[in-house]
Amino acid sequence: MKTTTFDIAVATKVENAVMGIYNCKRHDIHQFKDSEVKKVVIFILFHFMKYDWHIIGRNYQMTYLYVPTVSAELAYFYENILCFKEKIDLVLIKVSSYDKKEAMVA
Repeated sequence: MKTTTFDIAVATKVENAVMGIYNCKRHDIHQFKDSEVKKVVIFILFHFMKYDWHIIGRNYQMTYLYVPTVSAELAYFYENILCFKEKIDLVLIKVSSYDKKEAMVA
């Protein structure tokens, strides 16, 4: 499996999109406690963007061995719970729209 190194700009876009959809603040994502929004950011970075689990764990104050577990748990939710899937899809659309806006500016 090919992994992507951690890009803080992309991670910030994902965090901003999650904050917009879940109506939370950045400290909810970066706190030591494992919140739902923190797990969502980790799930998107690991599952969809193929980021390295060691780097994700280091940047989000989580044991790197727990990152695949979180991803598997939320992948199950993504496949089986419609409202959760819709929210994740909205986050992914929002992140891709950030990329399109930046391409138009450049």
